[in-house]
Amino acid sequence: MKPLDWRDAAVVLGVSALVFFIGLGTHPFRSTEGHRVAPAWAMLETGDVRTPRLFETVYVRKPLGMPWAIGVSSAAFGQHEFGARVPSALAGLALAMLSWAFARVWFGHRWGLAAGLGAALFPALWPPGRAAEIEMLMIAATGAAAFGVIECCRRGGVWPLICIGLGVFVSGAAKGPAGLPVIAAACAGGVFVLRPRSRHVLAAMVATGIGLLAALLAIPGDSLGEPVVRQGVGDFLYTPERLLELPAFGPMVALTAMPLVLAMLLPWGPDARREGERSQDAGARHRVALALAWAFALALVVYTLAGVANPRYGLPAVVVLPPLVAYAARGAFSPDEFLVHRARIARWMFLGARWSWPAVLLGAFIAWVAVAEPRRAETSAFAAAESLAPHLEPGEWVWAESQADTRPELLLYLEQMTGVRAYWAYDEVQADPPTLAPASRPAESPQVEPPDALILTLPERDLLVEMFGAEAFREVARVTVRARELVLVRPTRPADTMAAP
Repeated sequence: MKPLDWRDAAVVLGVSALVFFIGLGTHPFRSTEGHRVAPAWAMLETGDVRTPRLFETVYVRKPLGMPWAIGVSSAAFGQHEFGARVPSALAGLALAMLSWAFARVWFGHRWGLAAGLGAALFPALWPPGRAAEIEMLMIAATGAAAFGVIECCRRGGVWPLICIGLGVFVSGAAKGPAGLPVIAAACAGGVFVLRPRSRHVLAAMVATGIGLLAALLAIPGDSLGEPVVRQGVGDFLYTPERLLELPAFGPMVALTAMPLVLAMLLPWGPDARREGERSQDAGARHRVALALAWAFALALVVYTLAGVANPRYGLPAVVVLPPLVAYAARGAFSPDEFLVHRARIARWMFLGARWSWPAVLLGAFIAWVAVAEPRRAETSAFAAAESLAPHLEPGEWVWAESQADTRPELLLYLEQMTGVRAYWAYDEVQADPPTLAPASRPAESPQVEPPDALILTLPERDLLVEMFGAEAFREVARVTVRARELVLVRPTRPADTMAAP
């Protein structure tokens, strides 16, 4: 590797560290971060790494990959926001470095820097890369597998196979089959454009199979007959109300992929083919770029045909775009790579100079961290937990129903602030009729004591008052979380005497 490559690698590494690590633990958990963090920290407490629990209730909506990653990170760095978000930040950094490494092989060592910076400064990846969420780990792993597939189709080798196997394993362990459409599209694009040797295709298929088999390890273990919270893949696919949204899926993902998606437009057309015919090396670069562009387009088609309507779930498709930034940069700033008018278009995409667009995107990131990220953090239930904490005592059992699922960070912070034990009354409150007595559970499972306090929405409180009578509860405090009013109540008589008439 030439010295320039080491400098480029250091730049990509430094910018990635700035984007994904600076201020990583500044803001409290929000949105669905608690769904990932609570099971991971429960594993650290109990030592049971096969049965994820969200506040004592078996929670198997997602595979075990992210709880495992957060558990390892939290054991190393501590059980706090920074420790829980490190896996996502590392995944963002890894994607940038992989983009740099593969792009320099495909488009020349001088141009890998453009791909690495394209991945690190891609705005759509900032939120998942700075959150204790599944997406960034799955996206980076999907990118590793897709890059490995393209390189395997180009010339084969051991390292591409390792990327495929590890990428498929981590992607599947993090979010099941969510990244498979991108990997399959990369394979289709690579085979269609690069015309690989059959043994290379077979090797890629074997590596994919090994990765899928390894991902089965992340399927949660036996729940011991307890109530289980599940979520099938079908929940994200076709539904009648989503049919009208499907035509907008591809354009919305492409809009989300700005500005990287602009580079996807360059490998197409007769002028691009003529540029590739100038030399054998130019032809090889053009074919790889075209394979990547096909991979992006085909991935969107596969997601749409599968019935995925939410553009957020199409985000894994954009991982094939950063290397195309290297192709565009070479065409814009390398003499005689592109035809004159196409070179002019490519330079316009880069705002006229090599460093213009990284400077603009870096400025946009600084503004996002200073303004947008704090506003997102305001949606956290951390302040509500601070308001409720003085009304609770260590060791008490605090039950919640919907808020355990919609605002999990509320219970997570209450556990940290007060030493209470939070319990998701998933089956008890939803029962018909409802009961506040502990559910019957196998002897091997955790024994949940009756509630000392409950956190309820107003409709939930009204339901229990209707079933048990107003005298059964004493309201202790009220808080508001995102315009929803919650009440903390205490039972006025033992929970095991509460039964609906």
